[in-house]
Amino acid sequence: MSVEIVLQRTESSDKGTFGILLKGSEQIGVTAERPWLMNKEGVSCIPKGVYQCVKYSSYKHPAVWEIRNVPDRSFILIHNGNFPLTDSQGCILIGEKQAGDMILLSDAELDKLRSVLPDSFVLTITGV
Repeated sequence: MSVEIVLQRTESSDKGTFGILLKGSEQIGVTAERPWLMNKEGVSCIPKGVYQCVKYSSYKHPAVWEIRNVPDRSFILIHNGNFPLTDSQGCILIGEKQAGDMILLSDAELDKLRSVLPDSFVLTITGV
């Protein structure tokens, strides 16, 4: 049985797009992404939609998830970082809480997600 995770975007400005990550009704983190700039590679968050996520690992981003089948984009990850404009090139950053235009405790939250999320899951992105 596939696990469905929801990213509910709650706010967006030129400084970033922020939201909450839910597993069922339980909040399992907050998110930060780049602003919406028409899905332009490297500078925009990805479109709302339903995506398959699979475990991915590299030297720079060990044990994270790749978001697959993003229209006109590739190599989109869910990984750690604090500032959407400098720590992401279109990926989704994960943290424990939001503070203004950044998210905090990203490394600890990513470690938590590694124990909560399966290797493969469906991600539904909704909201602003």
